[in-house]
Amino acid sequence: MSTVEYERDGRNLTATFELVATVDEAWQLFENPQLLEQWWGPPGWPATFSRFEFAQGGEARYHMTGPDGTESHGWWTFDHIDFPSLTFTDGFSDSEGVPDLTMPYAQCTVRLDGEPGRVRVTFESVYDSEAALDRVIEMGFEEGFSAAVSQIPGVLASGAASSA
Repeated sequence: MSTVEYERDGRNLTATFELVATVDEAWQLFENPQLLEQWWGPPGWPATFSRFEFAQGGEARYHMTGPDGTESHGWWTFDHIDFPSLTFTDGFSDSEGVPDLTMPYAQCTVRLDGEPGRVRVTFESVYDSEAALDRVIEMGFEEGFSAAVSQIPGVLASGAASSA
């Protein structure tokens, strides 16, 4: 079971949650786009990755589709990948995948710390300004991320992460 706790400090938003999994299984949740699609968007807003280059300097393009067909597009650039942590830039894009730098974007770091049968995931986002952080919070980031993460135990229970 995962419990999400947030810490907010100026331009930083840190979410931590625990999983009943191995570090390798938790890593698959970020490395494998088919697994990401099962949890990255909150319930009712599934993610679809049209591009996913999991390598330093690689890029990802995705969209989440709402119940009414509305799409929200995003992009990542993988800045650093060093198991069991990775850093990427995350932001909004247009429907063609072109980053929209008028919208908030963040430098995100994911760290996996494990002990037998448990993994603590730390997901830190650093925005370029407090106003940018405030904007994503107003857009529902905390609730959406918490809802998305709540889907991970089901993904892990399916065995997909251990067979990837």
